Amino acid sequence: MSQLLLIEDDAETAAEIVAATRDSGHYISHVMDGKTRLDPALAGHFDIVVTDRMLPGLDGLGTVKALCESDKSMPVIMLTALDSVDERIKGMRAGDDDYLGKPFAIDELLARIESWIRRHQQIAITSLQIEDPHLDVLDRTTTRASRALDFTTREFRLLEYFVRHTG
Repeated sequence: MSQLLLIEDDAETAAEIVAATRDSGHYISHVMDGKTRLDPALAGHFDIVVTDRMLPGLDGLGTVKALCESDKSMPVIMLTALDSVDERIKGMRAGDDDYLGKPFAIDELLARIESWIRRHQQIAITSLQIEDPHLDVLDRTTTRASRALDFTTREFRLLEYFVRHTG
């Protein structure tokens, strides 16, 4: 289960994204502007940030630049109606990892979120262990005392969450 930060000032778009990501088993926090939750994002409390480009306060580009300046490697997906080639290039050069033009299909956004989280987790950690059990994140297998344990996908994701967030 991943922690997502959504920065979106359009209430209708945000509600759709929040509902869909929660239905997919992710935890999501939503704020209306870039300044409100940038500090927790910089502190690493989220696995991915999905941000609108045009926001009150600190805009999407400013948010992305602040994340990159803090050397955080968390993936950022930019959502925007400004989807010309020049605007996409500006976003990518500012540091976002993906750029999705509005209007968009919610299923495509979910697929992109899951793809970036999966890639980021594979790069960050491929194996987790706190004494026993041992979780192989890539193979989605778990062993305890050298014995294989069978878990449903949801059970594995829950155990993975607990191991990643000990305490």
